[in-house]
Amino acid sequence: MKTGIALAWRVLSHGTSRVVTGHANTGKYHAGGISQFHTSLAHHKPTFLTSSREAVADIHDGASILVGGFGICGIPESLIAALVEKGVKDLTIYSNDAGVHDFGIGLLIERKQVKRVVGSYMAENPEFGRQYFHGECELELTPQGTLAERLRAGGAGIPAFYTPSGYGTMIHLGRTLRFDANHNPVIRTKPKESREFDGKNYVLEEGITADFALIKAYKADRAGNLMFRKTARNFNVPMCKAASTTIAEVEEIVETGEIDGDDVHVPHIYVQRIIQCERLEKRIHKITLHQDDKTPVRTLTEAAKEKERIREKIVKRVALEFRDGMYANLGIGMPVMAADYIPEGMRIILHSENGVLGLGRFPTEEEVDADLINAGKETVTVVPGASFFASDESFAIIRGGHLQLTVLGGMQVSQFGDLANWVVPGKRLNGMGGAMDLVAAPRTKVVIAMTHCTKTGESKIMKECTYPLTGKHCVDMIVTEKAVFNVDKEKGLTVVEIADGVSMEDLKQTTDCEFHVAEDLKPMRSVYWDVKSSNWICERPCLLHTSPTHHKSTFLTSSREAVADIHDGASILVGGFGAAGVPESLIAALVEKGVKDLTVYSNDAGMPDYGLGHLIARNQMKRFVGSYVGENPEVSRKYYAGEIELELVPQGSLAERIRAGGAGIPAFYTPSGYGTMIHLGRTLRFDANHNPVLRTEPKEARDFKGKNYLLEEAITADFALIKAYKADRAGNLIFRKAARNFNVPMCKAASTTIAEVEEIVETGEIDGDDVHVPHIYVHRVIQCEVLERRIHKLVLHHDDQTPVTTLSGTALKDEHIRERIARRVALEFRHGMYANLGIGMPMIAADHIPEGMRVTLHSENGLLGLGRFPTEEEVDADLINAGKETVTVIPGASFFASDESFAIVRGSHIHLTVLGGMQVSQFGDLANWVVPGKKMKGMGGAMDLVATTGTKVVVTMTHCTKTNESKIRGECTYPLTGKHCVDMVITEKAVFKVDKEEGLTLIEIADGVSMEELKRTTDCEFHVAEDLKPMGSI
Repeated sequence: MKTGIALAWRVLSHGTSRVVTGHANTGKYHAGGISQFHTSLAHHKPTFLTSSREAVADIHDGASILVGGFGICGIPESLIAALVEKGVKDLTIYSNDAGVHDFGIGLLIERKQVKRVVGSYMAENPEFGRQYFHGECELELTPQGTLAERLRAGGAGIPAFYTPSGYGTMIHLGRTLRFDANHNPVIRTKPKESREFDGKNYVLEEGITADFALIKAYKADRAGNLMFRKTARNFNVPMCKAASTTIAEVEEIVETGEIDGDDVHVPHIYVQRIIQCERLEKRIHKITLHQDDKTPVRTLTEAAKEKERIREKIVKRVALEFRDGMYANLGIGMPVMAADYIPEGMRIILHSENGVLGLGRFPTEEEVDADLINAGKETVTVVPGASFFASDESFAIIRGGHLQLTVLGGMQVSQFGDLANWVVPGKRLNGMGGAMDLVAAPRTKVVIAMTHCTKTGESKIMKECTYPLTGKHCVDMIVTEKAVFNVDKEKGLTVVEIADGVSMEDLKQTTDCEFHVAEDLKPMRSVYWDVKSSNWICERPCLLHTSPTHHKSTFLTSSREAVADIHDGASILVGGFGAAGVPESLIAALVEKGVKDLTVYSNDAGMPDYGLGHLIARNQMKRFVGSYVGENPEVSRKYYAGEIELELVPQGSLAERIRAGGAGIPAFYTPSGYGTMIHLGRTLRFDANHNPVLRTEPKEARDFKGKNYLLEEAITADFALIKAYKADRAGNLIFRKAARNFNVPMCKAASTTIAEVEEIVETGEIDGDDVHVPHIYVHRVIQCEVLERRIHKLVLHHDDQTPVTTLSGTALKDEHIRERIARRVALEFRHGMYANLGIGMPMIAADHIPEGMRVTLHSENGLLGLGRFPTEEEVDADLINAGKETVTVIPGASFFASDESFAIVRGSHIHLTVLGGMQVSQFGDLANWVVPGKKMKGMGGAMDLVATTGTKVVVTMTHCTKTNESKIRGECTYPLTGKHCVDMVITEKAVFKVDKEEGLTLIEIADGVSMEELKRTTDCEFHVAEDLKPMGSI
């Protein structure tokens, strides 16, 4: 092998995931003198087992378990059966629902193996309700969307977040967890903290993690990547990520590489054990079939006919609320009947909480699919252009205000729009399901469809609700068989339509609160069947109805047309990472348009002659918010000259803030940046004399379970400019490889998303399981006019035929030092480990991974499974690492968006992070992103990488600066990357272990370095290990 003496760093830095050559005799690297002081890391590679018994063997009494599925769709049948057989007890189960009494979780409940259930809906299992009310088990009811987001947060390292769901209800104010045998409440939850953001109230919810997750997937490859089918994705996906041990049962196992990296739904980093299904009943809860003219007509009693007539009258009026291009969610029962009255030619896209956009009719017998159900657990079909997603994404759509209309049933509605529709005290236990989330969504019109009175003649419209609330001040319209009311949250009800045959006196007598009467009160309207056109016809809708904002994706022919309404002062999200996935055509159109005073959110500022660099060079940008500007020195110059505002944000915080904006979460807590200028405040703008004139306020900090976190607020914008690989005519998007990056979360956080794509295909050509961004987020689509696909840093693979660069003098000495450090870092690798190696010296360590040792490399820009640098033939502009260098990937690699990438980081799923350093303090503070007074670059993802719990952080650096100042100091003098975050420091002179309270301990010292020299060149005190060893090397 060519040695470091004759190789420049670029040649050494192949970015390989395994080593091909090494030791002179064996061709392999060997560990030399491995220190016994290395932190023992919990690491894994997915294990394939032959039985469910073996898979659950270590699940113990009292364990907490996440169980995937929705109803009985996508439940891990084999694993649950093994748990039943094992007989473990006192379990805490997190699941959307309690299953049915004789299947799935119901079997565990029936055998009284469950101590506590946390879920959203219990109605299908009366035995669980009986046990709860008799004090035999505990129940924590949680809104379905909140449950999904709490699971997502737990897996993503977010301890808590704010949500509007449940504010003012028993979820907020407290509810009973356990009764005694006499039905008396004995344990209650404490009231939840609430806070106002932008005039709206939110509840603080904490993340959920558990000991185990039992998951059902469709397919796994031998690397451990998972894929799901249709609505069986549901809660399985977020649950995979929130458990210490995830056990997946799958229908099919394929070889590594047979699942394309772009099609992976759950990367193998989240999966510890896999079995193939031993039992695959795939029971269907509610088989509901399509009714046509040949279906036998039911014979109804007169009372049933009258009930049917009333229901039909209500839903025909509800159907007038539909508008072409609208996205709507129709609740179980009467609301979903309104779909039968959508006029032909009107495009209404129906959303279902369990993870589907584009519901169709009920299936024929031949079309029934156990993996395709609606939120009512009924079998369904989907329309062309439909897409499937997990429950956390489904409720991000809801909570983010992306639906225009929600229609729900009601038990009671108050004068000012409070709703109660999920439980009658003293009667059967149900649960709120997704209702609390649906009614709390902003910009979504909430229509309640219900009979005017109960069966006993009591009004359902009342001054105050007497049943437990679903939401406060949440209803916009009430439709009954007697009238239509508009709801003003301050002024109360106004009757705007009254049914034929109903007098005002009758309406007042049957309505248990006061109401106003519209000046232009109209007869109650309805859709009607037009025989001539064989279609439902909408009568002219009442002008007083709220006009919802709705859209369908519009395909335009030019980028000029696409950006025509972007105005001076607009806020814009711009996708891409370096030069990968940049919307070149749209940026060029903005430059040509000449708009100015823009606020731009992007990961980085591009290059001086590419992408955002053009907007910056032409002074069109007022403010830039991003994580890295190092490739565009013009930003630094303008910032210090007072020509532009610059808000630097840790890359993971930026991705999550954008994701939160699109998901309707106003703020969340993150460990990234605590104790740094991100937390304490930093300069946004200088004046022309380099004096700070505008600073950020310090951020709120808070302790959760002994660790400090910062409150970060969501980002939304007027526009998003996105680059995708392909769109279908419905507007669904897919991306290629590392070009997904920031594009995906940005699609979801803008009022108007404009996507430029390389290819447009017909609706249906993108499978619903393969959609990366559903069309609900996409407003305009153009085909790329400019497609340079520039590569920022073209780095090629070097083999034995590559010409050798000869080094001498200082360069040769520096190379020796870097090689020594990298070889010592390599001793920290363990088989099955997931690692993130920073730019520069840390990445060299990958060249020294011994053959046969499986270390999977993660890259912040959305890759898991980095390989070597490419040959010329393998170069792909959509495949780069976090340093913007061209790379390849290994078999079993997967790609994901930036928010998911940093969920992996922040959630401590990475075992080892190796970064370069400028300074490390005695107690583990790190500074590695800026030298005051020099060019501003940014922190990129470093603040996120060092803030995680459970990830070993190793800092590699030369012991001293070029001017012989020690980099290991009592306190850092440069701006911090993180406080008390470093676990180990490796220099060419020594290896130090870092204790955050006791300080540094020297555990290894390099040959030729004396203790006197080390003390002289280390600017702080340190302990010396009793069994100090020579510095190890691979």
